[in-house]
Amino acid sequence: LFGHPTKDPDITPVEIPPGVYTYPFAFRLPMQLPESFHAADWSQGGGEVQYHVITYAKMSAHVIDESHHSFTVVVPINRKDQLSSPPVRGTATAVLTKQFAHKGECEFTVSLPHTIYAADDTIEGE
Repeated sequence: LFGHPTKDPDITPVEIPPGVYTYPFAFRLPMQLPESFHAADWSQGGGEVQYHVITYAKMSAHVIDESHHSFTVVVPINRKDQLSSPPVRGTATAVLTKQFAHKGECEFTVSLPHTIYAADDTIEGE
């Protein structure tokens, strides 16, 4: 979302002052997306379809922290159930280090307005 467009090692790193930053995102689910399901008995050929929003925080060239947050796709969908479904809110903390010294922590959060979506929905979050 920010930084340098090139991988030139001589460029000064981007320093972000402490604070709270929000980066909205949106993506549209494909129309033919299969709904979420889980068949628990794996020994009998069970399976599952799951969907996740994954957040990444790149701290350096070698350190990337990530967090997974699940949502459900239902076909057909009852819009009343969707609107009453609780929001998704997940938080993760990445430890900041420089040459093995602890330099602080960075907390990042992902938020979605609902936990239930349908194929062809646009998911908007931050």
